[in-house]
Parts: sequence; C-alpha cells; structure tokens
Amino acid sequence: MQFVVPDNLHVKDLILQECHSSAAAEHMGKAKTYERVARRFWWPGMRADVLHYCEKCESCQRTKTGRNAIKGTMHPVPVLSLRFEVISVDFVTGLPTSRAGHDAVLTITDKLFKKVMLIPTKFGDDTSSAKRVVDHW
Repeated sequence: MQFVVPDNLHVKDLILQECHSSAAAEHMGKAKTYERVARRFWWPGMRADVLHYCEKCESCQRTKTGRNAIKGTMHPVPVLSLRFEVISVDFVTGLPTSRAGHDAVLTITDKLFKKVMLIPTKFGDDTSSAKRVVDHW
C-alpha cells in the first residue's frame, strides 16, 4: 500500500531523510533509496527528488568511492651502466636537400650520457644505414 504525499517540501524531506539518512537506511545510494521510498510513498517527480537528495547528501559525497581504476605501483627506473644500453631514435624529415643529397637526419640519443648522434640520410632510405651506425657504436 502506497501513500500519496502532498506537495509539501518539509514532508518530502522528512521521508527522504528517513529512507536515506537514518541509521536503518545507512546511506545506501540512489537506487536503494528510491526503492525504499517507492515501497511506501508516491508523489509526482519522486524519482528526481530522490536523485537530487542523494546527490546533495554531504555524508555520501565525503565517503563516495572513486570510480577510476586503481593506479599501478611505482617502480624505480633501472640504473643504466653502459653507453648506448638504452637509446631513442627519431627521424627529422622535410629538410632542404643538401649538396650530398640528404634531406633527413637520423637522431640517436643515448639515455645514459644524453649524447646525441646526428646522421644525415635520405628520406626514402631503409633502416640499414641506421643499423650500421648503431652496430658501429
């Protein structure tokens, strides 16, 4: 049996407080609060009032759990000990053509000493020229 609630904000607030904030209700959230209210009461716009009440509940806002994925643990960066043990490689293209016909630069950066090697190349070259340079070091 449901009771029809008159359009009285004080009465609606008391019902919502009893169904959401009381010790028996334990701040169960929007869906369960609506279910508890709808079991015994009805008024026009009841669902919107319940959702608004739960969103404004200070206790729920303070204890709301995060919805983001748990962050991974931090790991120390391994200490490098050899030159060119870890490198980064990049191509700079779209340069004007040099006298030797090069229009790109291969950059190889050593992560330990921050040494940068710049190797002139042609944009259409394959990676064999870069492999020769890296094998040389």
